[in-house]
Amino acid sequence: MLVTRNARRTTILTAVVFGILGFAGNWFGVPLVFNIHILFGSLFVMLALLLYGVPAGLLAAAIAGSYTLIFWHHPWLYLILLGEVLFVGRLLRRTRNIVLLDTGYWLAIGMPLVFLYSRFLLHAALPLAILMTLKQGINGIFNVLAAAFLLYLATLVPFFRQSRELPSPAMHQVLVIIMVAAILIQGTSFSLVNLHQKEAQEELQVERRLNACTGIARATIETWLNERIERLSTLATLVGDPARTPARQVQWYTELLNKTSPDFIATSIQNTKAVSVAFSPALDTAGHSNIGKDYSRHPYRQLLEKTLLPVVSDIDYGLVTRTPRLALFTPIVINGKFRGYCAGIVDTARLARLLRIVAQNRAVDISLLDRKGQVIASTDPAMPIMKHLEPRRGGEFHWLANAVYEVVPAAGVNPLYRAQEARFGMDSPLNAAVPWTIVVSMPMKQYQNTLYHDASRWLALVFILVIFAVAVAQAASAAIVKPVVELDRISATVTGDLTLHPTVVWPTSGIREISRLIGTVRQMTTTLRGNIQELQSLNESLEQRVAEQTAELRQSEQKFRAIFKEAGIGIILADEQRRIIHCNRAMERILDYPRNELVGRQIAEISHPADEEATVRRIHEAISRGEHVFRMEKRYFRRDGSTLWGNLTVTTLESMNGLQGYTIDMVEDVTERKRAGEEIRRLNEGLEQRVQERTAQLEAANRELEAFNYSVSHDLRAPLRHLNGFSRMLEEECADKLDEADREILHRISRAAVKMDNLVDALLNLSRMTLNKINLLPVNLSDLAREIFADFVKSQPERRVRVEIEDGIVVQADPELMRAVLDNLLSNARKYTAREAAARIEFGMRETDGRRVYFVRDNGVGFEMDYAGKLFKPFQRLHREEDFPGIGIGLATVQRIIRRHGGEVWAEGKTGSGATFYFTLAGGKSAV
Repeated sequence: MLVTRNARRTTILTAVVFGILGFAGNWFGVPLVFNIHILFGSLFVMLALLLYGVPAGLLAAAIAGSYTLIFWHHPWLYLILLGEVLFVGRLLRRTRNIVLLDTGYWLAIGMPLVFLYSRFLLHAALPLAILMTLKQGINGIFNVLAAAFLLYLATLVPFFRQSRELPSPAMHQVLVIIMVAAILIQGTSFSLVNLHQKEAQEELQVERRLNACTGIARATIETWLNERIERLSTLATLVGDPARTPARQVQWYTELLNKTSPDFIATSIQNTKAVSVAFSPALDTAGHSNIGKDYSRHPYRQLLEKTLLPVVSDIDYGLVTRTPRLALFTPIVINGKFRGYCAGIVDTARLARLLRIVAQNRAVDISLLDRKGQVIASTDPAMPIMKHLEPRRGGEFHWLANAVYEVVPAAGVNPLYRAQEARFGMDSPLNAAVPWTIVVSMPMKQYQNTLYHDASRWLALVFILVIFAVAVAQAASAAIVKPVVELDRISATVTGDLTLHPTVVWPTSGIREISRLIGTVRQMTTTLRGNIQELQSLNESLEQRVAEQTAELRQSEQKFRAIFKEAGIGIILADEQRRIIHCNRAMERILDYPRNELVGRQIAEISHPADEEATVRRIHEAISRGEHVFRMEKRYFRRDGSTLWGNLTVTTLESMNGLQGYTIDMVEDVTERKRAGEEIRRLNEGLEQRVQERTAQLEAANRELEAFNYSVSHDLRAPLRHLNGFSRMLEEECADKLDEADREILHRISRAAVKMDNLVDALLNLSRMTLNKINLLPVNLSDLAREIFADFVKSQPERRVRVEIEDGIVVQADPELMRAVLDNLLSNARKYTAREAAARIEFGMRETDGRRVYFVRDNGVGFEMDYAGKLFKPFQRLHREEDFPGIGIGLATVQRIIRRHGGEVWAEGKTGSGATFYFTLAGGKSAV
């Protein structure tokens, strides 16, 4: 048993090593044609199959084939290699001619599968799909040819013969290998040489096309710019010195140029101080005059004065046009001195139309970039104006000849997608005066299709010659080795045949050595007959013992089936290949599959590919660590194609006889729980976006509020002080002339002024609470509430109030703002319990729906809930001021502070039964 287990571990380890080598063989593939490589992964997979059998071959194929699953996100190589191992492995029992079997696999299954997969699932173009099909077939045959050659070469080395029993090659197998190798190696080498020559020729054609388009585009852009600069220069000549030419005449020249030159969106004249003296249009979009504006900070003004030469700007966002703009500047020079400059904002759409004319019928895209790399104009509709473009980024970059480069989408995605999305490009400066860049790019599809057609023709010829070589080798070897093969077949099955058919038809041969071998085997059969009869007797006794043990196992199985069938969670019994052996009713209900459709399926068929790969990996890790149980979350597919999430518990049965590699998967459906979590995450993402938008709006509102506060604090207080002061002066100086009614009027004026002053103070305080920066620190609300009540007692020692404050309430908040919150809430509670003989005020915290809610509760006069909406509005009162004095701003201040902390505040109450004010803070967690 120990020997068997060690042998199994050795087989698994060797298969893993071959799989890793196969993965590396795929990684270091040889390029055939653009982004199409010859891979060597199946070479090591076939070695694992030939040396250790189908299970080892499947394990090696799974590891080597994961290359496309990991880097291309497609399992096609994974499936093809597994199919190759299964097909060849099954038929190896009939013949050891692996080259013949593998050729049959690719011809009948592999190549059609590759074509269907690449054409209809990966959406490859027809030439590419044909090339992939031919390449993969020849690649697979080449790899199995190399594997067979290495294996047969190893039989000549004594070390390998002693360490493992290796099958000796048959003569017809050697003949097939030699003929196929002669055709395949020479044909493939010749094809590679011709394809590389063709590739060089096509790259030269691409270079010529890009150079031609770049030259035409450069000439077109320079002509267009020179014409517009010349018109501005003419305007500068007509205007002369802006300081001496009448302003009306300067404006008339400016408007005339703007009307006669449709390419100009706006034109202007600036004096030496960069102040506009003429502008067309004269008004901006807001109706304000464009004349008289100061452009002294404009970055191009100093350059104009220094060089006295025209300047072209970068693309930017225009303050006048409110759109992306491109500005041209020409200096006004009189007697060699700078006297101002003319500016013109041009329509880049006309420049884009010129580029489209150049690119028309040339199958290229042309983009014009400014000094900063921003798009000025482009023929690509997906390329917006002012986008920062780096044409050499976004994938793998390769220089070709003479400034031509190619950009291929980043590695790690489907190589067919990379091939179809690759582009050629060329970046060229416009000229020395205008440091812009012309970017010309073209898709590589036409270039690729030409190469794909040529490669397909060469590979098709090579494949036909390989098929011909296999057929000729088979026909030539059949006549020589047929008697030996027949004798080998009889020898392998002679024991069974002798028991059923005592008479055996022996082959004959005219070759002396073969004839002697046949005679020897015939003599052996006579001896075997007696041995076979004895074995049959022993078998009968053994069968009886097996029947007795089977009855005992059946009883145990019935108990297990009852538990398995009625379990509340889904259970799957899977073999070492992750094929479903059995499942219970709960699993049928979860996946909405009848049992007969689940049994026999691979678990991968009903699982998300990435999750099943992770499950298999975890199984291997658990077995290697000696663990038997692990848990994970995993996605499954229901019968209708919908996805469900399950909590998966996997138990490995590695230690049980006969069930090595088997697993028990227990699945609990947690789809609704996951869906709720995803919904919360989606809502949070939307909320973050709305918070950003609201933050921008609030910042603008805060700036307006600051201006309003300044006005209130300086413009309203002075009249109030005057009212209060004059009323007191009138009362003091005319005391002997005023009666009681007059004095009452003066007192009312004074009280109104004082009240108005208090309202101004309250508004300013409310504003400061909104605008001040929040400084988050740990704040002990319990201690803060006790300090506030201590101040109340000092101010009114005669009041008797029962106060209950919960201990240990600590939050992350701004200390000063939280003092204002508690001061307002506790002051209100104290005020509205003034008429209660047994007044009671409580401050505490409670847990509600997973968050912490803080509250202030009193047994005062309360309020009607119908009017609760008015509580937190400034100056809104639910009680008369004569009964409960106040200005109605405290709760509004509380609401703003709580909202600034990301929380909520609300109130509940009833007339005559008191009120409770609740609030929350962001996070809802106490500080430590």
